[in-house]
Amino acid sequence: MFSYETSVVDNLSLAEFKLQCFDSAVNYLKAHGTEKSSFEECVELSKKIEEFVLGNDETEENEEIEESPCESPCEKLGYKEGDKFIITKSFIYYKKGEVVTLVTDNGSHTPIFNLNNNLFYMSLDNVKPFN
Repeated sequence: MFSYETSVVDNLSLAEFKLQCFDSAVNYLKAHGTEKSSFEECVELSKKIEEFVLGNDETEENEEIEESPCESPCEKLGYKEGDKFIITKSFIYYKKGEVVTLVTDNGSHTPIFNLNNNLFYMSLDNVKPFN
């Protein structure tokens, strides 16, 4: 199981953290769910994401996780974990022009990137491939 740096949560307020988890759930369900995914499905998936990030996930390491036949936004763009990107839009925790690494393709439009050993959810709209 992937281990997240605690600084991801420490740098966010609880409300920001929960909002990012919910946003990831909505984006995932848009990409992989039905056209009419319910609010309850979003809330349930958001709670699972929170538990995973905080290390409270009760899933056994050897338990098989169902793979979705759909491509993630990263896969559709040809991006893979380990690829480097340049930030194109500044935000609170990162600046335009900094180079980040895609750490986890979580199936959403906001995968997890590493910048100076800190992990962040970042929209694919805010990065471009670094060559």
